Amino acid sequence: MDLADQLAAMGHGRAGRQSDRGPVPGRDFDTTARISLEQAHQGARLTLELDDGGAGRALEVTIPAGVRDGKKLRLRGQGGKGHQGGANGDIYLHIALAPHPLFQVQPQDLYFHLALSPWEAALGAQVEIPTLGNPMLLTVPAGTRHARKLRVRGQGLANGHGGRGDFYAVVHLDIPKTLSASEQELFQKLASASDFNPREATTLEHAHGPTST
Repeated sequence: MDLADQLAAMGHGRAGRQSDRGPVPGRDFDTTARISLEQAHQGARLTLELDDGGAGRALEVTIPAGVRDGKKLRLRGQGGKGHQGGANGDIYLHIALAPHPLFQVQPQDLYFHLALSPWEAALGAQVEIPTLGNPMLLTVPAGTRHARKLRVRGQGLANGHGGRGDFYAVVHLDIPKTLSASEQELFQKLASASDFNPREATTLEHAHGPTST
């Protein structure tokens, strides 16, 4: 407000004088809500602490299920107050997903780092894996190789339209840091009995050159 408007509001302006500025809309605000993956999946209610021109206020906000990282939610009329009949401003709420200790999101699919022993990968196994709900059993096919993606449909992040993305368990083969005497003996027997050569393809390519496609 300019000086004339302030004087008029205080009763010191000319009698009957009205401001000629017309309606003044309220100010829009931008703020960020950092939420967990579970909150994005299930939805949540948050309390935002806003600094509205020096006067703090709390605002209850509903975060819809399936919201994505980087999504911008518009809260109509929750911004600064309008003047002289002007509409209130809006709040633009930017969603930021906090990193999860187990899962990565792309964009509604979940990726999980699944550690397997060599024998689980070679022979096949059933292993328990975490999800955004209850843990579930995942069947690992025999002969599963390192970096293979095992897909579980419909166990990803909610998409906001009644569906869900998919869940990918990305295989990582691991071995014991130290071997007992019996384990070392078994690995030595396997090395003697097996003719598997994991470098065979690269050895042939080096000897004969890359094959044409």
